[in-house]
Amino acid sequence: MSEQNPVRPDHPGGQPLETLRDIKQMMERSSRFISLSGLSGIAAGVFALIGAYFAYDIINAYYIRFNEEGYSNAEFHKLKMNLLVLAAAVLLAALVSAFYFTWRRAKQNHLPVWDITTKRLVINILIPLVTGGLFILAILQNRIALANSGFEVASIFTGMNCPAIFDFI
Repeated sequence: MSEQNPVRPDHPGGQPLETLRDIKQMMERSSRFISLSGLSGIAAGVFALIGAYFAYDIINAYYIRFNEEGYSNAEFHKLKMNLLVLAAAVLLAALVSAFYFTWRRAKQNHLPVWDITTKRLVINILIPLVTGGLFILAILQNRIALANSGFEVASIFTGMNCPAIFDFI
């Protein structure tokens, strides 16, 4: 007589495990967390290191020519353009790798890649990223005195992205 009453499938609320699974699934889908793979961050770091290596080579070659031939406005403009192209390539590679690893993880978990949370994250990241990029290009184009502090200006706009990213983690 110490036998427990088994849950009968025809009893109302008789399938608690399925109900728990359904609740868990709904919570996972409605969560603000986006399952970015850790490999996304690693890939972005690797691309940044590769970009830093090439930037060092580009700047080193410029200063070798500078010491041999002296200052040339055309050479300095070429240096800035090469560094801008390199920065854009590193950014693009990091974004593509982040998308790829996120897509792969979503596929493994049978979740959609593009949902309302992803859309909000992309919008919140792109606003400061595009604004900062356009601002820095305007500074470089108009040769404003802030051109020498491009790193600091870029850091401000990068810092503006941190709250947008942390809201979704």
